[in-house]
Amino acid sequence: MCNIEKFGHELHCAGPGTAWRKSARLVVPSHRAFVPSLLSDSHYHVFAKCGYVLASIKQDGKEVRFWRGLYRKMQLKRCGIVREDDFLALIRSFQEKGFDKEYPIPVGVDVMEILDGSHRLAISLAISQWPFIEMYRESSHAYNRSWFEQNGFSDSELQRIDGIRDTVVQRYRINHADARLCIVWGNALDHWEEILEMLSNHTLRAGVWFDLFSIPNTEKFVIKSYIGDGMITARIEEKASRLAQMSTRVGVAIIEDNDDEVSHVKKQIRERIAPKLPSYFFDSIIHVVNSKVMRDQLFVELFHKKGDPK
Repeated sequence: MCNIEKFGHELHCAGPGTAWRKSARLVVPSHRAFVPSLLSDSHYHVFAKCGYVLASIKQDGKEVRFWRGLYRKMQLKRCGIVREDDFLALIRSFQEKGFDKEYPIPVGVDVMEILDGSHRLAISLAISQWPFIEMYRESSHAYNRSWFEQNGFSDSELQRIDGIRDTVVQRYRINHADARLCIVWGNALDHWEEILEMLSNHTLRAGVWFDLFSIPNTEKFVIKSYIGDGMITARIEEKASRLAQMSTRVGVAIIEDNDDEVSHVKKQIRERIAPKLPSYFFDSIIHVVNSKVMRDQLFVELFHKKGDPK
């Protein structure tokens, strides 16, 4: 059974669109986040729901029957209740209106695991919608593949879920060798969606906010992001101090493009966003990490988590 008290589900964990009880433990407010950072084998049930979404959209009778049966079985074993009509209504709503930003998916801030909203995430994956999320200091309740094995799902059922899982992971896989890590400083995060829209024209692969929670942590992060950039240490430290004083929040976006394209989009973003900021100074909007060593280190620090799909 789902632990309702621990995980904050107001009524029950059957979903979809279960009300998440907001609390003082909210640390990062609602914002649009791109999918790869939310994928996890700790939430294998998301891939099962995604299979039902895809079958429903295609209206393939045989596939719908299979995934409907699997979905009902899973929900009964997880929560003792099935709200299939609500799930189908949610799919239609997504198709007609997109992701409703009034109902962001709650995510654990430390490891980026979803706390609720698995139906919303499954639909987002199936139809390539970028969801809104908000981050909490809470722990996630995992449903990995072993849970399915222990609850009587057959090898053939698991193979079908594996197929959906592999397709989804491949679609959103990031090629780190070709990736560029773009840092959007807190000074510009009020314009996060506009910046993401501009980056989406340049092979955007991921994007999410983080809160570094303190000025010293933020200063260290800024310094790391500029190491190997050719800037003298004193200037980096001065920039780190200014940026950290403005905000401890940072947005992180990953794009796959060549250096010329990256320089072009940085210039475009600066030109559009700078006039909208009351306290702009050069490079206080977006920075691209140039050092491969530091880029790889920041990838691990920001995006690696136990249960990542490989």
